[in-house]
Amino acid sequence: MNSKPFYGAASQMFLQTSLCPLGGSEGRRDATSRGGVFAVREACHYLNLEPKTFAVQGFCNAGQRAALLHEELLGGKLIAANDSRGGVYDHQGIDAKLWLCTN
Repeated sequence: MNSKPFYGAASQMFLQTSLCPLGGSEGRRDATSRGGVFAVREACHYLNLEPKTFAVQGFCNAGQRAALLHEELLGGKLIAANDSRGGVYDHQGIDAKLWLCTN
């Protein structure tokens, strides 16, 4: 089998960027984040842990959606997040939606 790397729009599928020339699906924008949250849920179940607090390293497209989905699906509280410009920590919790608006 002769495989070659493919560069272009399809190589951006995990970066939440547009696939306009190739189409796409409605769920694509949060699919990577949703899968990550499901993986956290299953790992916590396997380890008998409650996902009460969490941190997000890389609060960009996928990280932002992961924070919102974690709160929505698992009920956890965001206590730390960072991006390329710095980070924030609050043991009492960070409102992910509010931080999205100010970040």
